[in-house]
Amino acid sequence: MNHEKNIEKLHVGDIRKTFSNTPEDYQPKIGIEVEKIGLYYENSKPPTYGGKRGYLAILGKMYEELGWEIVSQQGKRISSMKRGNAYLHLESDGRIELAGSPHESIHDLAREMRIHQNEIAEISKIYGIVWIGCGYHPFSRNKDITDISDARKDMLLNYFNKHKEKHNDFGLAWFKKTSGIHVNIDYKDEADFARKNKVLTRISPILTAMFANSPFSKKKFTGYMSFRSHVAHANALPQFDIPKDLYDSEYSYDDWINHVLDLPLVTLERDGKWYAPECTFREFMNNGYDNFTANINDFDLHTKTAWKDIKSKNVIELRFLDSLPPSLIPSVGALIKGLVYDEYNLKKLEDITAGWSHGDFMQLRGDAAKLGLQATIDGKSALDIATDFIEMAEMALKKDRIRNIQNLDESIYLDPIKEFVLIHRKSPAEWLVENWHGKWRKSFYPVIDWLQY
Repeated sequence: MNHEKNIEKLHVGDIRKTFSNTPEDYQPKIGIEVEKIGLYYENSKPPTYGGKRGYLAILGKMYEELGWEIVSQQGKRISSMKRGNAYLHLESDGRIELAGSPHESIHDLAREMRIHQNEIAEISKIYGIVWIGCGYHPFSRNKDITDISDARKDMLLNYFNKHKEKHNDFGLAWFKKTSGIHVNIDYKDEADFARKNKVLTRISPILTAMFANSPFSKKKFTGYMSFRSHVAHANALPQFDIPKDLYDSEYSYDDWINHVLDLPLVTLERDGKWYAPECTFREFMNNGYDNFTANINDFDLHTKTAWKDIKSKNVIELRFLDSLPPSLIPSVGALIKGLVYDEYNLKKLEDITAGWSHGDFMQLRGDAAKLGLQATIDGKSALDIATDFIEMAEMALKKDRIRNIQNLDESIYLDPIKEFVLIHRKSPAEWLVENWHGKWRKSFYPVIDWLQY
């Protein structure tokens, strides 16, 4: 007999209490999660998880030789590892994602990234695997990629397959073939939460355009500079959408929570068993499901399927950026830190975007995916706006004067993206496509070399 009916019903207020309670010594930090795509060097095919030359073999070496501790595993299958405050998590097929430590300094963030780059590259060479930093698998089809056998991942796979039958396979492609960079930033109170969420949502297409890096699929140019972004926004799934009522809201805790409550509840777990309720979380919270009563852990799990460009709880997570080659990753952290942790810049961003309607935003989001920095909004190009953003971030980072041992401030990490925006006047994807069509004669070997870890 299930006794969950006797549990007190979950309310919005209960969820609200779980959002950030900022300590008095609040010091904002920034963290980065980096996904990437693995390939067998000799044929560019996707590796499997198991086997003598699979992802599990790499994880084993990380454990045996480099001090990574196993956090979770099922039998011989490792699913998560930890060292210090950094984690290694797995994507649906076993690809290894670095969830880095939160850092006050971009110097520390960049060093952690360099260490990971060197470790993963050296260990993977043993098994003939190379890693590339790009937002979408440039070669493989959905069916070429073998997923890990995992109860929750199997349910998600089933959900995307059902959607494929009704609409398109973009949801499935997102699950199997995309790789992104997620940036986690802090907020000090609800007002700060609202300001940062609102302004970052509005500028997200500009940042997508700046770092666009997924122009290829199935060994062809897709016609998009960020095909990953296009796949996310053209799949007709509400978990990816930014509707007008949310865009126009104040982005308070309640605005965000109420939006998430009305999303479909994809997975529910009880005692190791998984269920697909096929209702919204609000309906589950109000009416229960199969004698189960909603609790805060259910909401936390539900939030993981809100695949938004920005997702928020204890931190604000920016999820709209394509994965990148290692040289460009610190630029992401430096730009975001310089823009949103500086009060002058945050206010300036609010002023810049104040007149951008939901319709303007949706148009820009689609154009940024297709055109990169050549997209426009309100008569101004994304390239010009991106140039302004770099100047704003550089000013803030120089003002903070956080220096490394060479006496250089954090603005040095903007140099790689400055090369593209200020010198090439293109996103990485635009530059890649130009070279692929031109001097590389549609060969993918130079593409892999440039993207490679």
